Amino acid sequence: MTGIDVLRLLLLGSFGNIAGRLRELSDDDWDRRAVPGTSKAGFILWHAARILDWTYSSIAGVPEVAQRDPWRRRFPQEAMFGAGIPVSVADGVTQAVSRTDTIAYLDDVKTAFLEWFDLPRVVRPADTRYAGGARVAQDARGRKGGLPGAGGVGGDLRPGRDSRLAHAHAAVRRSHPRAPGRVR
Repeated sequence: MTGIDVLRLLLLGSFGNIAGRLRELSDDDWDRRAVPGTSKAGFILWHAARILDWTYSSIAGVPEVAQRDPWRRRFPQEAMFGAGIPVSVADGVTQAVSRTDTIAYLDDVKTAFLEWFDLPRVVRPADTRYAGGARVAQDARGRKGGLPGAGGVGGDLRPGRDSRLAHAHAAVRRSHPRAPGRVR
């Protein structure tokens, strides 16, 4: 089993868990809090689906499924992906988005993510607005002279120029006590 296989398995579990909770939740409970002072059940499940979409977008280097039709018209724009928003905005999500819409949206995100896994080649995002991880690594290398924990060894993150980055990753693996492939 490869790392990609493990990631696919974990994601399938996440999609399955969220879909199961969405199916089990009644429409009445969609707009209720399970415990006072917490978010509404519907918002929590919608947010979980949005986070999977954000993860897909960040990894694949493409816009989120929520930015496509029909979702961009159905989701409150001020709710973004549900993190760091006011309670009033979070509470409004359950009024604007139904449980059945969230089930359909989660299915669209799952389909997009699994199609990305099945691509026959490595895809490098052309639009770096969606390449969050690479942008963070480039920023860290540019400001610090190296990747965090890599002893100042920087890597060229441009396509085809990643041998120094591989050396930086190897340095991290050697220095971390529990890293896979650590030299003892």
